[in-house]
Amino acid sequence: MVVEDDPTLGETLVEIFKNEGYSTLLATNGENALSLFSDVAFKPSLLLVDLHLPLMNGQTFLKKLRSKTSVIPPVLFMTAAGETDLAEKVLDPIIYKPFDLDELIQKVEALASPDVSHGVV
Repeated sequence: MVVEDDPTLGETLVEIFKNEGYSTLLATNGENALSLFSDVAFKPSLLLVDLHLPLMNGQTFLKKLRSKTSVIPPVLFMTAAGETDLAEKVLDPIIYKPFDLDELIQKVEALASPDVSHGVV
């Protein structure tokens, strides 16, 4: 699942990952993303989340998600280069915008790999 408020970037990422063989959904903010998790059948293999989102930032989204469910897929945060205020506090992997597409795909493949334990938080 891609959580990105920039519609152009969000839709581009969805298309890129569809072309890579992933079934991908786009949420434009943390509230929308949280609502998708109310469907028990919704089980993304990865969350690609912008740190700077409207309504709640990416960290707050993840904190609320963790309070809602015990099984969280791997998370890869995105943020603009130079936006270090939130990035310095994040323990999950981060990729900086503008990112190299090959690097992004490589990180997603590594994190979403079925032989990587998703763990119970």
